[in-house]
Amino acid sequence: MRTLIASLVGMIIIFAFQALSWMLLPIHKNAFTYTKDQDAIMAVLAQNLHEDGMYHIPSAPPEASMEEHEDFMKKMTGKPWAVINYHTSMSNGMSSQMIFGLVFDLLSILLVVMVLNRGASIFNTFSSKLMLVMTFSIFLIITGPLMTWNWWGYPSNYVIGDVIDLFFSWLLCGLWLAWYLGRRSAAA
Repeated sequence: MRTLIASLVGMIIIFAFQALSWMLLPIHKNAFTYTKDQDAIMAVLAQNLHEDGMYHIPSAPPEASMEEHEDFMKKMTGKPWAVINYHTSMSNGMSSQMIFGLVFDLLSILLVVMVLNRGASIFNTFSSKLMLVMTFSIFLIITGPLMTWNWWGYPSNYVIGDVIDLFFSWLLCGLWLAWYLGRRSAAA
């Protein structure tokens, strides 16, 4: 029961912090770049992209040989490129994203709590519990936003917000978990 309570409260902490960071705090204020030409761009995209997907433009056709890929890359070097997350229809509802977000938060926290419980003899102080949680946070930061920044050129103004979200939401969750799970150790 303690694992479930620790995880549910942790899920609420992370979800609430990330919701606040997008809706109220200025953390993601500059995450996206505005263009006054968005209507013209969307019209061109709608005429040429007919299904939802992630598009890397320009790119060689999938059936191109390695040599054709290399030639294509040489030809395109120095020219503009884009990664487009395209959807054929916008929805105002975010209920499914919120449900999935809560589930993903809960699963990730459950994993951390299971490690904390399994290693209770090693992670037996407040600081050691917090350090383990923050290790997971740093792992998430490195393998998530920093990797997309590195490989896909996500702009720093977008990535910084994600790094702040992950670091501080997991810090708050880690403080909760270290305190709550540490109470059992202190009581024992």
